Amino acid sequence: MVVQYYDPFHECMPLAELVSYSERRLVETRTMERASRSLLYQERWATAGVLPSEICSYADLRRIPLTNGSHIRQALERFDPQQLVCSESVRLWASTSGTTGMPKWIPRADEDLAFSREMIGRFAYMGTGGPKELPVGVLGGGATLGFNAPAPAVTDALPATSALDGMLLQLPGETIPINYTEAEDALLFSLRRKPQYFVAFPSIAMRVAEVLGAQAPAAARRELAERFTLTRLLAYLVTRVKKIRPRDLLPFQWGVFSGEPLEPYRQAIRQAFGFEPSDAYASTEFLGMMRDCFRHEGIHLWLDCCLAELLPEEEIERTEANPEYLPRTIPIWKADPGQRGDLVVTNFAQAFPLVRYRTSDLVQVVSAQCCACGRTHPRIRILHRSDDVVNVGIARFSIVDLQQQLEGAPGLQRWQLRVGRTGYKPRMVLQAEVSPRPAEEAAWKKQALERLLSVGDLRVAFDNRLILEPIIEIVSALAEQRTYSGKLRRVIYEEDTGSQGGNDGTLN
Repeated sequence: MVVQYYDPFHECMPLAELVSYSERRLVETRTMERASRSLLYQERWATAGVLPSEICSYADLRRIPLTNGSHIRQALERFDPQQLVCSESVRLWASTSGTTGMPKWIPRADEDLAFSREMIGRFAYMGTGGPKELPVGVLGGGATLGFNAPAPAVTDALPATSALDGMLLQLPGETIPINYTEAEDALLFSLRRKPQYFVAFPSIAMRVAEVLGAQAPAAARRELAERFTLTRLLAYLVTRVKKIRPRDLLPFQWGVFSGEPLEPYRQAIRQAFGFEPSDAYASTEFLGMMRDCFRHEGIHLWLDCCLAELLPEEEIERTEANPEYLPRTIPIWKADPGQRGDLVVTNFAQAFPLVRYRTSDLVQVVSAQCCACGRTHPRIRILHRSDDVVNVGIARFSIVDLQQQLEGAPGLQRWQLRVGRTGYKPRMVLQAEVSPRPAEEAAWKKQALERLLSVGDLRVAFDNRLILEPIIEIVSALAEQRTYSGKLRRVIYEEDTGSQGGNDGTLN
């Protein structure tokens, strides 16, 4: 099999050389010198006794305190944006969704945008396993159907900027970006364009499958009523005896999914759409996009564009107990397969370099060995958030916001949120200790449910059937799962709870 590469030199460089290459880039791009101009880093680095001119390797980097999203938000509140920028000019400002209350604004220089375009070119080749699976831009043409979440879940500029990058790279084809809250109307148009490629959140993809299955009989009946033909009659009769799947209506060649872990949805997407789904990872703060190759054995983490570390789970809990603690990290290329922890990155961005930035994305290392596709970059899986942001599929919200909503619930003593799944759909179980136990338990649970759904974008996700209705339980005692510092663990992520068919999370 002939594997296609966008940049074979960097994609297949031996691992030891990749690490050395990134360490050289750290120096040659003067990342530390430029970063030291930003008030995001100056004060904390001075306190830690960090001299930017002395940071020339990964070993040197480990002396620098970690930075996280809270530090960026605090800096945006305290300082003028220009005091945070590390380059002479900015071309674009990108904003995060603001799940925790305040968006993070990230500047991009021309050099950063050029780098992102290069990564998109590499991204386009990642799923190719041979001449019959060449990407758009080699074969030419084809429409991409892209489902986007409404604000504040994701910036509405993402589909437009990605399409623009494709134009600048001269990748032919058309893009149809759709907000998932408008899915039912937009799908009818999309079907007529016969898109070949699919980009979406996994949960949205499966909601699309449900909508298509439900709409197919009515659409066939309407077409038959408008103009009777034997072909239309046959199509209508087929919908009466056969459950219509998206692959019967949308002959996608491939699909790429990001924004939430793919794994709970992989089998369901494979069955519904008829292709092997690809997993992807990107963030507003971090330059570039990463995805798995045609082997589907983990997302390739590009070491030529960052120095990546793993903050082990036990170290995460130590930092929660003592914010001044300098945790011990592991180079991602030296982590054992199966090891879990926060992804920490140092990149070489021009306008706003990240230096030991803790993404708060909990990842699992798949392997640092050379992949069967020939690429040498380590592979990871994205699990969920490790900070006070709760992942419930596509929906995210802050534990602090949930605590504020629940404070008004009568008699509530303590609570714990269990996040699991039924089939592929996310489901929450809110367990509560209530004293005295309410006389009208049903009314208390209904009120607690409304308080829960009022947090973040949970209501939007629930109304659009992307998550199942949360369960409220009144218990005599919560499970005593505690953090390293001894605090009761507020959120517990559980394994899948099985499948109950139909709208409970499976597509029959």
